[in-house]
Amino acid sequence: MGKGNFLIFATVIGGVIVYGMGLAEKDKTSNKVNEWDNQIELLWENRSSQINLGDYPNINKKNWCGLYFGNKSTPEQDDFEQYLKKYKSNTLSNTQGLPDADLYGNLDGYKKLSCMEPDNQVFIDKIAYYESKIKSKNNKNIERSKSAWSYRVSTDEMTQEKSIYLSSRVGTTIKPMSFPYTGTESAIYFGCNSKSKWAYFWFSNQPNIRNDQTKSGYSLSKSRISFDDELENITMTQEWGSKFMHVRYPDWLSKKLTGKDIVKLELDWHGEGRAIFSYDVQGFKPLYSDFVKECSTL
Repeated sequence: MGKGNFLIFATVIGGVIVYGMGLAEKDKTSNKVNEWDNQIELLWENRSSQINLGDYPNINKKNWCGLYFGNKSTPEQDDFEQYLKKYKSNTLSNTQGLPDADLYGNLDGYKKLSCMEPDNQVFIDKIAYYESKIKSKNNKNIERSKSAWSYRVSTDEMTQEKSIYLSSRVGTTIKPMSFPYTGTESAIYFGCNSKSKWAYFWFSNQPNIRNDQTKSGYSLSKSRISFDDELENITMTQEWGSKFMHVRYPDWLSKKLTGKDIVKLELDWHGEGRAIFSYDVQGFKPLYSDFVKECSTL
């Protein structure tokens, strides 16, 4: 097969690199990262079988790096090095122009560049960096999907002021409560607006706490709380008649929740003795990070 029939066209094959976005399992992430190499291998076998490689001494498996060759009008075989150099320059320029957040685009670009310069340590380091970022992102997405937390945005219809709320799954007492508190549910909340951030425990029935301190318009109480097996004390305030018990130190609570699975809150509830509420709090960290990030935009 002669040179006149098979020339080189320096362009990237669309669809050679396919990186799936969204949630992925850990083993699938590794496959995504290695897919470029597998696709290039298969494409080389397909293209090289179409011509007599002896007619094209400048083309080999190591230097073609995804360039298409076939029955095209330009460029000529003799100009292969020139077009390869231009292709490399364009690829470098395009890749360096990508935002750092475009993880798959950057990985794609630096894999192409590393193919053309396999000993270039900068390209090798960039590939390792973006592979690590992709793995970390996918792991966080998996963690988010399993999280017991969710957040929502609320808008004040009168002022149009936005507030953001992060909440745990609803929990209840370990032992059933008696009437009129039967089936009382509770959840942990974090809230923020443009001015402040706060945290509180919500209850479906108004907490009737014994041995609290009466203040002007609210009550102050101290209770025991456990984070997995770590026992602490927590100070909360409750406005008279409210179903909310506000945490005195929200930042302290957020730090204590990080990395924990189960929280138990003990309340000295009138007529019930020591009522213990249990909360599933797994997966707090990634959702709280999202919450803080959203709060910063208000």
